[in-house]
Amino acid sequence: FLLCHAHLSAPLREDANRPTALMPDADIGSGFSQCMCDREHTYLFVGDGLPKLLGCSRDVFLRESCGTALGAVCPADREDVLRQWDAVDEEGVYTARYRMCRMDGAHVWVKETGKKGAAGEKAGQICSVYTDITAEMEHHELLRRQIDNDSLTGDRKSTRLNSSHVR
Repeated sequence: FLLCHAHLSAPLREDANRPTALMPDADIGSGFSQCMCDREHTYLFVGDGLPKLLGCSRDVFLRESCGTALGAVCPADREDVLRQWDAVDEEGVYTARYRMCRMDGAHVWVKETGKKGAAGEKAGQICSVYTDITAEMEHHELLRRQIDNDSLTGDRKSTRLNSSHVR
């Protein structure tokens, strides 16, 4: 898994159970950020990329999110995110797509790919990589609107189709 070899930014708190592969360092590249949480989704590490994506410093990010991964998720998406986090495969890997709120009030779509540790020093820890997918999600929304709406009349195609079947 990617995070077994990734380097993270400075730890939020010293922890004797911190995996030795996670060293205070830079993020893995542009558009990505890593984090590590405990089983209650409280941040143990936060890479520099995530607060930067949300337009704030790490301290502001942690304060605004109450130090938890769920606190960083847009409130309307939280219930769905909990389901996505629980949908792990046989190796403990999950993928979640959801919105986070920037400090300026705009929404940012992220794809979180994580792995839940099952044994040894990683038991209960969650390592995840965040990718900014805002442009992709905005493009999907534009295509959905184009499919659903008649470009000539502006009418919703599904409404027109349903009413024609009733006659």
